[in-house]
Amino acid sequence: MIGGFAVAGAFYHYVLFAVGARTANGKFQASILNVVNRTEDAPAQYRIFVPETLNWFEQHTPLSLEQVTIVFDGAVLALGVGLGVMLLRARGLKLLTLPALLYCAFMIVGMMSYPHPETIAAFVCVNLALFALVRPPAAEDWWPPVLVWGMLVLAAAALTGLRTDLLFALAAGFAVRWLRRRQLPDLVAAIGLGLTAVVATLAVVRLFPAAKYPSDTDVVQITWNLGAYPFVVALCFLAPALGPLALLLRQSNQVESLQRAAQADVALIAVIAGEFATSVVVGRINEIRLLFPVTFCLILVGAELWRAMIQSLDREPVRIE
Repeated sequence: MIGGFAVAGAFYHYVLFAVGARTANGKFQASILNVVNRTEDAPAQYRIFVPETLNWFEQHTPLSLEQVTIVFDGAVLALGVGLGVMLLRARGLKLLTLPALLYCAFMIVGMMSYPHPETIAAFVCVNLALFALVRPPAAEDWWPPVLVWGMLVLAAAALTGLRTDLLFALAAGFAVRWLRRRQLPDLVAAIGLGLTAVVATLAVVRLFPAAKYPSDTDVVQITWNLGAYPFVVALCFLAPALGPLALLLRQSNQVESLQRAAQADVALIAVIAGEFATSVVVGRINEIRLLFPVTFCLILVGAELWRAMIQSLDREPVRIE
């Protein structure tokens, strides 16, 4: 319950700053209507699904665009968090729900500094895809295969109009899972997601040829991301989940248990690494909104790493000098 209140509180501040404050200066309406009117810069113009949805609801309900956005984002965020909590419980991590939701709230705080309409919807899509990615070898202990793979197809279809970079990241996750387990569905998923990402990216560029990057913004952002500021900001948000991995650099009794935990979740780590790499190349990693959709990838990996580290500490013998 406390974790839920933390997420709700973070969303309240998201509404204040990402909707309320930007409505006052006109930036909020412009971020939606410019996409709908096909006058927005790239790449925001390519992420058309949520602006079109919000505009449709505004036209067909008595709610204003701001009110529609608050209701839509709130409902979608609640769905995404609910899916993430289901994944936690299914993997035996129920006791870590509170720190998981506190971390989710922390990521929302980072996201609100660079709000974009598609971010929360992309968060839900990634969580839907995770049900297929983290399924156990014994299918009878999981959700029905038809449901799991249907959720993946739905997520992939939605991401074509939200964030195609996340399709690449998910493809990397399924490719790594296939390399470890050699299960044909994972190979099909990796190839399908990769091809969908390529086709969708090329399609939106052809559909919106007038959309260009601003003159002061380069498509490739590697030079910017090599600076200290972007890396420090990104690490501040990634370290609470992935911090235990730093112990792999030293010799201790904890290394073996952490290695096992990391290897067990290597497919999730591949998704995180894939999205991070994409963000470094064509994004700005200090914009935490880019990483927000993989929040529950970070949570699931982080929960297992911290559990392994704490359990190894409990097993270490106490030395009495």
